[in-house]
Amino acid sequence: MIKNPKIKEKSIFALLLLINVAFILPSNGQDKYTIEPDNSAITCSVGYLVATKLKGEFKDFSGVIHYNPKDITKSSVFIKIKTASIETKKPFINRLIRSKRMLNSKLHPEITFAGKSVTQKKGKYYIKGILDLHGIKQEVSFAFTIKEFAEKKSRISHLISKGSCFVNRKKFKVVWSKLFDKGGLLVRNNILIQWNITAVPEK
Repeated sequence: MIKNPKIKEKSIFALLLLINVAFILPSNGQDKYTIEPDNSAITCSVGYLVATKLKGEFKDFSGVIHYNPKDITKSSVFIKIKTASIETKKPFINRLIRSKRMLNSKLHPEITFAGKSVTQKKGKYYIKGILDLHGIKQEVSFAFTIKEFAEKKSRISHLISKGSCFVNRKKFKVVWSKLFDKGGLLVRNNILIQWNITAVPEK
């Protein structure tokens, strides 16, 4: 038997209020920003033969940045890239990269990066996270910059983040040629990934 039903009603109301507040307020002071593909670029390049570079650009990607303007080290990012969207200036290279020999776009349609740990060293920011490439997950870390832009002092209109990192393709079992890929003589092992990302507040 409930002696005082009003007390129980107040307790239920307080619990519901706490749940609603938990969903409304951003965790760790983070605000959510959505990456704008039309105003962003993710590119890659790798050394080829002696003094040549193969360059490509991913045309289809998306992601979000959970940004804490008061403490950037409490920020995080998630990016998703469609492997079949790689474009170079040579159609046969596009087909090769997307094929089973390399990225295998049909079996592994996406590359993802989930960066959850940001540190600051000597004035530079570094993000650490899990790169899921070719069905293999590896922890990677790299430097980046991020700038705030505001139309009004009270609100950030957009963020711009730039950075680059080297990824050893052999660690992700991305093989150019089983016959000629010994020691990275034909194609270098390290792929340079660069990005210039614009993100806007989620509506």
